[in-house]
Amino acid sequence: MFPKGLCSLFLICFLLPAGGFAETSADQRPARIVSLSPSTTEILFAIGAGPQIAGVTDFCVWPPEARKIPRIGGFDRHSLEAILARSPDLVTVTPNSGTRIIYEKFVEFRKPVISVSFYSLEDLLESFSALGEVSGHEREAKTARQKISGEIEKYRDRALQDPKIKALYVAWRFPLIVAGKGTMEDDALRTIGAQNIAGSSRTRYPKWTMEAVFREDPDVILDASAFERDKSWADEMKEARAFWGKYRALRAVREGRVYLFKKEALPVPGPRTPMWLETVTLAAEDTPGPENPYAEKIHV
Repeated sequence: MFPKGLCSLFLICFLLPAGGFAETSADQRPARIVSLSPSTTEILFAIGAGPQIAGVTDFCVWPPEARKIPRIGGFDRHSLEAILARSPDLVTVTPNSGTRIIYEKFVEFRKPVISVSFYSLEDLLESFSALGEVSGHEREAKTARQKISGEIEKYRDRALQDPKIKALYVAWRFPLIVAGKGTMEDDALRTIGAQNIAGSSRTRYPKWTMEAVFREDPDVILDASAFERDKSWADEMKEARAFWGKYRALRAVREGRVYLFKKEALPVPGPRTPMWLETVTLAAEDTPGPENPYAEKIHV
């Protein structure tokens, strides 16, 4: 976490007389942005600030143009020297243990730095506005935000007919990590009218026992374990079948409502989020086959 008293959505330190935001004209746009988050990288490209990016993490792989930008480290392990070597006039981060040190150092150096959180769909929308403002692309960011907001509203309007459907969103199987309260996944389930059985957790991504899963007995299980893994789809499916096949007494397993999400359906929060939200919705509605190309039922 970052220092208390600072805005939970985004934290910013600029060399401005009164602090905070200032409108950025085209000739004042930062020319060398270092993006320490795949999400901020994707959003910057989406709003037209891609040519201004001078450094990214090893995990910034989309859009394809991002792969050509110099790398400065992993997602939560950053080299301050490598960042400074890119001569940035703006650094963008998302809160994690590694970026906290970078954030504090840039505040200490009185260098422009912004930290954007992605704990909800509203956070996502606000991030477009915040990054648009600091990068000098307010107009493009407003257009992108309106488009994504409209797409999110479509899912809200189309909320599941049965609001009591109980869902479990699995972020990882070994150990069993699920999406809890205060996460983008939890907000997505609420948006489509489902009940997240881990929605009352005290931590965002709690470690659960199978006893807890049996106690809640979800109607549908959304397995997103393939995120950031290099296994083939056949191996992912084989492993998922072996895991969930041990728990045939669970309602979701028994009724064939366990879905394995493909890696393509698990982008970081950003311009591709509506595609992920569509996949979540179709799986929760139990829509398999061609209509839901990014999630496949696990038959055990």
